[in-house]
Amino acid sequence: MHSKQEKKSVDSLSHLLDDFFMRTLTTSCLLCDSPQTELYYHKSQNTYHKDFRICTSCGYVFTWPRISVEQYLSYYRGDYAKDVYALGEDEASVEEAISWRTRSSKMKIDFFASFYPKGGRALEIGSGLGTFLKELRDRFHMTVRGVELSPQFAKIASQRFGIETFLGDASDFFKTDKRNSYDVIVMDQVLEHLYDPLSLLREVKKKLTPKGLLYVGVPNLSSPAAAKPDFFIPEHVSYFSPHTLALLVKQAGFRIIDVALPEFASMHFLLQPQEARRSSREARHRFLPLSAKDFDTAFASFADHHVFS
Repeated sequence: MHSKQEKKSVDSLSHLLDDFFMRTLTTSCLLCDSPQTELYYHKSQNTYHKDFRICTSCGYVFTWPRISVEQYLSYYRGDYAKDVYALGEDEASVEEAISWRTRSSKMKIDFFASFYPKGGRALEIGSGLGTFLKELRDRFHMTVRGVELSPQFAKIASQRFGIETFLGDASDFFKTDKRNSYDVIVMDQVLEHLYDPLSLLREVKKKLTPKGLLYVGVPNLSSPAAAKPDFFIPEHVSYFSPHTLALLVKQAGFRIIDVALPEFASMHFLLQPQEARRSSREARHRFLPLSAKDFDTAFASFADHHVFS
């Protein structure tokens, strides 16, 4: 029999060991699994204190320590719409949010409009207010469906635009979704919210048709905006440069069809499953063998001359 003091000591040691393993093993790079990570940036604001670590091998940046899955889901199901979109119950705030999201969605669809099929099936993960899906439906006559964690967003998308929206996370949706495949899947400003973006991208690939398209948009860590303190925010836990985003999507089994680098702090990739036959419209990228710095320079040059500036 162990005494209460011995049991307390064992429990304390267990917590210390758990803490040690959490701070050592899981601070390895989530993208390339390198153990070589170091402090990139520290942010303290009111009660918010977070380290941003960078992998010295590939350049991927992620927050540390992590919050629990329960805390993560609770935030997006609760205060996210209010904190980020200033979305209240009043009609004025809803109309304002819909208005600027509609403008943004139209612009982003224009990036790759020549690639989208007519009459296909589209799915958006993190569909928000539904404005991106509404534009795909109206302009390309697609059958659309959304996946959204925020009850308030999902309700607006359904009631205002008649968009069928699954309330929950993508993994739960894929377990219950009876549709075999989609022609277009959209993940705009989603990957930066994920601790394990690679796993979700691999799930997404299984849901695309052989020639399906995946639209990915994320904040650009290589943009001038990244030098500003407000670039690093609590709800973003993964940060990508063009180089690390390209490494991520390649690892998930995609190739880059086209890119857009508009004059704000984001970047946009249009992707296709690696095994799909190349299109005559597809840009011939030669980025991946380059160093991270050379890749980001080449990416910016390509986007300036071939897509949008």
